[in-house]
Amino acid sequence: MLIAQITDLHAGIKVSAEGVEIDTLRQVAKAVDHLNGFSPPLDCVVATGDLAGDGLVEEYRGLRAQLDRLRMPCYLIPGNHDDRDRLHAVFGHHGYLSTDDRFLHYTVDTHPLRLIGLDTLDPGEDRGLLCELRLQWVENQLEQGKDRPTLLFMHHPPFVCGIAEFDQMRCRNGEALGAIVGRHPQVVGVLAGHVHRAIHTSWHGCAVHVAPSVSFQYPLALDPRYKLVPIAEPGACGIYRWTPEDGLSAHISYLKPYGQAGNEDHRHQ
Repeated sequence: MLIAQITDLHAGIKVSAEGVEIDTLRQVAKAVDHLNGFSPPLDCVVATGDLAGDGLVEEYRGLRAQLDRLRMPCYLIPGNHDDRDRLHAVFGHHGYLSTDDRFLHYTVDTHPLRLIGLDTLDPGEDRGLLCELRLQWVENQLEQGKDRPTLLFMHHPPFVCGIAEFDQMRCRNGEALGAIVGRHPQVVGVLAGHVHRAIHTSWHGCAVHVAPSVSFQYPLALDPRYKLVPIAEPGACGIYRWTPEDGLSAHISYLKPYGQAGNEDHRHQ
């Protein structure tokens, strides 16, 4: 199974990064071209939050016009820049989003790898949250699929990454989720976003992969005195290969530089 991760799209806004003006919706269009051209074909795409710039209906409509061009299923979860009601209003035709009337979380059982999307949005907060209701839901889903290899995906990383501003905005109750993951060895990996950088770690016996943003990155600011501002590193997607024999491997696939069009061929990636 081949899975692509796109994250932190912030569709519908313009961002200035080191003198480069970035049109985030154009970056999404490039990502769609990039993924449609991938070979072998991808089985699905997971979009791990901060889908819109300000959570506005018109931003989601513009985003939908691009994501509808994908040739494979795309599964969405919200991030701290998203609005659940507006997201659902525009993407409600994605039937999996209707599984819960409070949170936009769900399980997809139609692929070789079972997919569980976690809603970590805490409205009005930049940091994430897995409340007791959501933690219990995750545990129930994992209990029901003990015999199925499973991939979890969420917006906010549940671990400390060393970038101070993002650690202050990580997912609260992350360690509680870690305890659940530790009890369920069928979880082959956890995917997250939010940080606008590639990060990989081992957490409660499980691999966690944070993908870079499709639109713009933040610097590797391990000095807590450093203020985060967007930088002009290229947008990128996570690509994950899973087989029963080999397990999960993680790759980063970069988009073309800012200012260059999409329509790419990836037979030799």
